[in-house]
Amino acid sequence: MTPLPFGSFLSLCIKLVAAYMCGSIPFGILWTRWLKKGDPRTVGSGNIGTTNVYRLAGIKVSALVYLSDFLKSALPLYFAPQEYQLPMGVACIVGHIFPIFLNFKGGKGVAPACGVMAITMPVHFMVAALIWGAILKTTGYMSLASLCGILGAFILTALFFDHSAAVAMALITALIFYAHRENIARLMRGTESSLKKHLVQS
Repeated sequence: MTPLPFGSFLSLCIKLVAAYMCGSIPFGILWTRWLKKGDPRTVGSGNIGTTNVYRLAGIKVSALVYLSDFLKSALPLYFAPQEYQLPMGVACIVGHIFPIFLNFKGGKGVAPACGVMAITMPVHFMVAALIWGAILKTTGYMSLASLCGILGAFILTALFFDHSAAVAMALITALIFYAHRENIARLMRGTESSLKKHLVQS
C-alpha cells in the first residue's frame, strides 16, 4: 500500500479534525436552550439526542435537533473530495458521541450517521430508513429501530460496496452499538422505554 504524500496526509488530518469539531456541536442542548425548553440531560435517559429531546420538548424541537445533527455531517461531506468523505464521516460521528464541548459525553450517533449515508450511499440510507420506520412502528423502541437500521445498512455495504466503504461502515456500526450499550442491556431485560404510546397519540 503506497503511503500518502505528506501534503495529502496533512490535508486529511485537517479535514478529520474539522469533521470531529462539527460532530461535537451539541445541537440537542443548543436548540432546547435557545427555545427555553430546558436541558435534555436532566430528563429521561439524560442523552442530548433526538429521542430524549422529543421526551423533553416534543416533536418539533426534536425534528430540529435531528435535522441539525444530520446536516452537521452531511454538509461537510458534501463539499469534501470523495476520497475523504468516509473518514470524515467516521470522525464526525466520533465527535457526536464523544464531543469535546461536553466532556466527551454526547449522543448516540444515529442522526449524523444518517447524514453520512445520505451523502456516501443514498440507496443504503433509504433502505435503513425503511427498516427503522418498520421496526419503530411495530415495537415503539427507537433504540431497536436505530440499531436494526444501521445493521441493515452495514450488511448492504459489506455485500455491495468496496472494502474501504465496508470498513468505514463497520466502524460506524460499532460506534453506534457501543453508544447504545445501555439500551441494548435494557432491551434484553425488557425494561427499555417505548415510544409506542406517544406514536399512537400523535
